[in-house]
Amino acid sequence: MLSSPIPTAAAAAAQDGEKACVYSCIGYGDCVEACKFDAMTMNDKGLPVVFYDACVGCGACARACPRNIIEMHPIEHKIFNYCRNRDKGAVARKICTVSCIACGLCVKDCAAEDGIAMMDNLAVVNYDKCLQNDQPTKRCPTECLRFGEEEKMTKEAYYSSLPEKAV
Repeated sequence: MLSSPIPTAAAAAAQDGEKACVYSCIGYGDCVEACKFDAMTMNDKGLPVVFYDACVGCGACARACPRNIIEMHPIEHKIFNYCRNRDKGAVARKICTVSCIACGLCVKDCAAEDGIAMMDNLAVVNYDKCLQNDQPTKRCPTECLRFGEEEKMTKEAYYSSLPEKAV
């Protein structure tokens, strides 16, 4: 009898994945397995969580991601669009409640001209121009554009936020 292989994100990506959004994390944790510093885990939604107090910036997680969702950024970058969906807003919203809908509010709210631009229906931060403050993120209707998230998630913060399991 043949046993089925342990699923990996790379295997699922080769078959177009299992989630409705073809731009989303597949959720098998190849990135977590690639991390040799115990700086990641998968949350209860099947998404990777990076512990910035343990991450050394080696990039193994980014290289392991078959959809190139994980990016490496200098620590001074504070504004991120956590969405990679390039579909038009109405299409994106049908499959994801936190998808970038290319509404343009962040572009309007960024204090620097050309600090954020819409490219392929996706807000893209120009780190050379955009001031690294929370102003462009305040009106994001889906909260896909966020400020300072990396400063919040440490191992201690993540594990202390989980409900205690009965023994």
